[in-house]
Amino acid sequence: MIFKKMAICILIGIFTLFLSCEKKKEEVKEEGVFIIKEGNKYGFSGYLNGKKIYIEPRFTFANKFSEGLAVVELDGKMGYVDYSGKLVISNRFDMAYDFSDGLGRVMVSRKFGFINRKGEIVIGLIYDDATDFRNGMAYVFVGKSRIKIDQEGNIIPSYTNTNFFYNPKNY
Repeated sequence: MIFKKMAICILIGIFTLFLSCEKKKEEVKEEGVFIIKEGNKYGFSGYLNGKKIYIEPRFTFANKFSEGLAVVELDGKMGYVDYSGKLVISNRFDMAYDFSDGLGRVMVSRKFGFINRKGEIVIGLIYDDATDFRNGMAYVFVGKSRIKIDQEGNIIPSYTNTNFFYNPKNY
């Protein structure tokens, strides 16, 4: 009888302990800022460092964030916004691509070059095509010639190939 009462007390204690230790469900906030679409306009929503990010859909095109900036299109031209939705590099490019190694590849009048995070052209718009920078180097193309350059626009001679026919899968 004593053992039965003791067992009941232990079970009640365990049950009470279990209820008091029950963890309240917390809202899961997936980290990341994602493209959203409402009608034919694009914006962004998500969480960055636990803080809610919402950029109203007002762009005709939007790309993912890269190095803290995202390519967007307004009025037929492309520029870059930051996480607050502010247009930090004006929409003046025919095409714009993700930032990579601190530089963004852009195109104006069918010529490619590179800008810095301030929107300044640091490698002139003189190339027929270009790839993004990786490990401080990028390919640029003049006609069928492929040239590898550094982040200052200097040619790296050992990577020049004048018989190369452009194929993006080769990069």
